[in-house]
Amino acid sequence: MKKYWVKERNQIIGLLVLIGLGSFLTYQWAQLKYSTFMLKTILLNALALVGIGFWIWSTIKGLSNYKRTRLKSHLIAPFIGLFFILLIVGINESIEAEFDKPTLIRAYYDGDYNGVHIDFKTDGTYIVDAHAIGLSEFKYGEYKQDGNRMILNGEEKDRSLESDLLEIRDIAEGEGDQLEGAYIFQIDSKGEELDQAIRFRIVEDNRK
Repeated sequence: MKKYWVKERNQIIGLLVLIGLGSFLTYQWAQLKYSTFMLKTILLNALALVGIGFWIWSTIKGLSNYKRTRLKSHLIAPFIGLFFILLIVGINESIEAEFDKPTLIRAYYDGDYNGVHIDFKTDGTYIVDAHAIGLSEFKYGEYKQDGNRMILNGEEKDRSLESDLLEIRDIAEGEGDQLEGAYIFQIDSKGEELDQAIRFRIVEDNRK
C-alpha cells in the first residue's frame, strides 16, 4: 500500500511540474508578441527543450503504466503536455502571421544605438518596432490612409510617435542634414510638422 501511495504522489508531483512549466512557457511565449530580448529568447528555447524532454519522458512512462494497469489517469500528463505544446505552437504561428502580412509602407528611424521601424500593412494595421542592442519592443494598431496621409487609431503607440497624423513628404538633396528621399512626417491638424518630432525614412513603398 505504501508503495502505491508513493507512486501516486510522484505522479501528482510530475503532473504539477508539467502544468507549472507549461503555463510559464505559454505566458512567456505570448509576451514575445510585445517584446523580445536576445538572452531571454535563448533561455526560453532552452527551457522549452527541457519541457519537451520532460514531456517525452512522462509520456513514455505514462503509456507504460497504462499498458500495465489500464488506469486512464496515467494518460493525463501526456495529453496535458501535448495541449501546452500545441498551444505554444499556435501562439508562435499567430505572432509570425502578424509580421508576415504584406507590407504597404515600411519606414525607419536610425538613432545610432537604437532605432524605430514602422511597418504599415496592407490590411490597415501597423507594427512599431522600437529596438536597441538585443532588445525589441512592439506596439500594434490600426490606421487609415488618405492620400499621402496616415491617420493612426489613437491607441497605444511607441513614444517616438507624438502624433496620430502622419504624412509622406519628399526631402530633396541638400535639404537639411537628412538623406534625399521620401519620409514620414509627424504633423498637427493644420498640416504643420511637429517641432523636433522624429522623421521616418521610407525604405519600402508598395503603393501603386
